Amino acid sequence: MVVDSSEFNRIVDKFADVVFRSALNFCGNKSDAEDITQNVFIKLLKSNVGFENDDHIRKWLIRVTANESKSLWRSFWNKKVISFQDLDYELAYIEYYYNFVCLLIRIVETTAYMIAPAITGI
Repeated sequence: MVVDSSEFNRIVDKFADVVFRSALNFCGNKSDAEDITQNVFIKLLKSNVGFENDDHIRKWLIRVTANESKSLWRSFWNKKVISFQDLDYELAYIEYYYNFVCLLIRIVETTAYMIAPAITGI
């Protein structure tokens, strides 16, 4: 059974929030949850599932949402992308150690400058 446009609109109106909240729960990211929600309803349009009632539709939508969320996490994009928050932590970490190394270099240079006359007798 292919879902007609009026039935599709009814299902979207009734279950879009459920699908979005489920996707947000699975992925923890609003933009990914929006993408997953869109993909779930596209799959609904393309499906040939004969739904018995609204509860069956709801369960099907949540299962497809879970599968879409898993697919997103297995994708190349999520394996190779770092979030801005993680990037901020990485940059702060790098800056901290850069400053630490610069300080060590200054200490070594100052110490070498101070002990060089004692060693060379200058």
